[in-house]
Amino acid sequence: MKGRRSLRLVMERFGEQLPQIVTPPPGPRSGELQARLERCEAPNLTIPGMAIVWEEAAGSNVRDADGNVYIDLTAAFGVAGVGHRNPRVVAAVQQQAALLLHAMGDVYASDQRVALEERLCALAPMPDARCFLATGGAEAVEIAIKTATLATGRPGVLAFGGGYHGLTLGALAATSRDWFRQPFTAHLSPAVVHLPYPYPYRFAGDEQACLEAALSRVADLLARPAAQPAPIGAVLVEPIQGREGEIVPPAGWLRGLRRLCDEAGILLIADEIFTGFGRTGRLFAVQHEDVIPDLICLGKGMTGGVPLAACVGRAELMAAWSVAGEPLHTATFMGNPLGCAAAQSAIAEIEERGLVARAASLGERLRAALEKLAARHALIGQVRGRGLMIGIELVTDRVTKPPATEAAWQLMAACQRRGVLVLAGGMFGNVLSITPPFVISEAQIDAALEIIDAALEEVERAG
Repeated sequence: MKGRRSLRLVMERFGEQLPQIVTPPPGPRSGELQARLERCEAPNLTIPGMAIVWEEAAGSNVRDADGNVYIDLTAAFGVAGVGHRNPRVVAAVQQQAALLLHAMGDVYASDQRVALEERLCALAPMPDARCFLATGGAEAVEIAIKTATLATGRPGVLAFGGGYHGLTLGALAATSRDWFRQPFTAHLSPAVVHLPYPYPYRFAGDEQACLEAALSRVADLLARPAAQPAPIGAVLVEPIQGREGEIVPPAGWLRGLRRLCDEAGILLIADEIFTGFGRTGRLFAVQHEDVIPDLICLGKGMTGGVPLAACVGRAELMAAWSVAGEPLHTATFMGNPLGCAAAQSAIAEIEERGLVARAASLGERLRAALEKLAARHALIGQVRGRGLMIGIELVTDRVTKPPATEAAWQLMAACQRRGVLVLAGGMFGNVLSITPPFVISEAQIDAALEIIDAALEEVERAG
């Protein structure tokens, strides 16, 4: 049997392979590279003890510096939806690199920037859209907040507990985790206020009651201007919370927010940096509730691996940037030609290969299999998600639901040793995040499930 599996590994293309661990990770070469990194890089930028060093990636595989091959269930923070080193994206970047590496932000555009912005405006959920490109997701969020401030004249923003919108100062004000915020509190805008996000698993009641309680708090705040640190001009929300635990709100959450925003005359900003471009089984997650936001933030899976993001919004709102003089917001690498070329190719891959529908169908299959694991492992409190954005919440007791934070990190390490990359995260650090490339094969899914099962057994025995 072992010989047959080795033959299969040889026959499979890198990108579609099953795990092959030749040296227990992290191996000596990864250890050497990590030691060199620690001598020249600011501290605490990689996870101690988990520090394999990537050398190559393709499809749903990663190879580390010691030759170990992994199945990547992270898609590198959700970026590689079309697969690592997607051939179409690579070809587009290579072709563009031979022509034009860099244009000049707000002075001289490139043809690639024009074409991408046209495409994004055509795809956007709102009609008559306009685009503002950014270099990363946090900047896209800041552009959205600035747009709302310019368009409404009200600087206040309502964000939510468990929200993760980036760590630059403007975005950090909307990000909720105290660990990130506390050292920089003096620099954060007091105009941002947070309310609870509906988290059904940790709410003492059913989903409908959870929904009603969350919307009631929003309605109460919007109805009481005196309770707002600054007049609120926008609500900023992730349709599904990503980094803080793949939290899927009850049905009706986005529709309820849209209604409350309309009643209060304020804007709805959808942060779809993680959820956009097919991750949840729809092109944009707001489409699950047929909600049209005023502004939408995009990034991660948009390019397949090259830094680029965007804020897209209604034309009448984006017109607020029309002021005499220099642009109020710009960057040296805005609309970088390589990123624009990569994005057009990645979007074409998503559309032409039916990857949104594939994410939906594979997500159903994967969640059903994980539910079967949950029936056998008491450590699993809940499996939740949409499309290929799935969270496994680990608890030490299913009744009282204490977060099993240590077990989550142990499980992440146990999976890595066996050749599967997953992330432990969530607001309590107890959620195993499953966000693989859309191109992952069913054989790779089956192999990953076997490894997660074995890793759960190991952690439960040790616990």
